[in-house]
Amino acid sequence: MIKKPFYSFLTITTISLVSIIYLIGLPTFTPNVVILGILFLAALTLTTYTFSERTVNDENPNKFVRMVMGMTMLKFFLCIVGVAIMLLTLRKSFHKPDLYILMGFYLVFTLGEALFLSKIARK
Repeated sequence: MIKKPFYSFLTITTISLVSIIYLIGLPTFTPNVVILGILFLAALTLTTYTFSERTVNDENPNKFVRMVMGMTMLKFFLCIVGVAIMLLTLRKSFHKPDLYILMGFYLVFTLGEALFLSKIARK
């Protein structure tokens, strides 16, 4: 069993979102693009959480705040780069619902990360 609950949350959320998108397969969005976006968001969330978690027990509490804010900005800007790559790659076959769905999933992953980071920061 996984000792840290964030990793369980991330695994369960990623698997369930990918499964739902794969099983639904509505014609209004492209499942492959959305699934790749979910996996990109999961990897990015895991990276930002890991870096932020390392600074929780530091003597300087400002270091943790700076790291969380920096990782949040990095995650946001990398998502913008991902959207730009998606737009440039899919020019003609780009569907706006793909982007809207991924924006919602960005919120799910970011809120989950913030929830778990705030819990470990309180201890």
